[in-house]
Amino acid sequence: MITIKGILSQALSECVKDGLIPTNPCQYVEMPRRERHEAHFYSAEQLQQLITALNGDPIQPLVKIAALYGLRRSEVLGLRWGAIDYERATITISHSVTSTAVNGKRQLIAKDKLKRKSSFRTLPLMPQVAAMLQNAAIQRYGTQPPPNEEYICVNGTGQLFTPDYLSEHFKTILAKNNLRRIRFHDLRHSCANLLISARVPLIEVQQWLGHSSLSTTADLYSHLEYAAKEQNARVISQMLL
Repeated sequence: MITIKGILSQALSECVKDGLIPTNPCQYVEMPRRERHEAHFYSAEQLQQLITALNGDPIQPLVKIAALYGLRRSEVLGLRWGAIDYERATITISHSVTSTAVNGKRQLIAKDKLKRKSSFRTLPLMPQVAAMLQNAAIQRYGTQPPPNEEYICVNGTGQLFTPDYLSEHFKTILAKNNLRRIRFHDLRHSCANLLISARVPLIEVQQWLGHSSLSTTADLYSHLEYAAKEQNARVISQMLL
């Protein structure tokens, strides 16, 4: 909507320059505020309960990686074996998989492009994730190294999960196990909650999640910092007694 307004405003500005209209009517148009979705999250105990409930389910690795690293759905689906460096113990987020409707049918869109530049990031490869991926690689490829360009999160027949399937199956798993309903994307919020609850500086949370700016992180998760503010209040109160 904002893009349409910008294009129209530029066109009307040219009309003003040419004397076709006296003023640009777009300058008087106020865009409606976009309502921010309220973030929901799981505690560490709830996340562990969820991962346990997923034992034997093919999407368990996706859920575990998404929760530990706070990845977007497109980022976790876009993980390929080349993103894993066991020697340096790193995992690189640099590829995404989304879907779009083309002629009424959903099609996967894979690209070396993330939501924004800051989304490209290299993070430490956690030991439990390294072990999980090594086991998956052995089951799929035996003693051969996985091809760098092949996707990590695939179903039993080697096909990449679709974003819609992942979201719907995730919802089914929660209902089946009587777990509180959250979106798959809320695993990202759950990761942020764990980091902030552990008093990780907000700028480090921003870099971990790949937000474009510190203000974005602050806007999304300022409500989670209230416990820290209470602690600050106690410290200041004691100092002034």
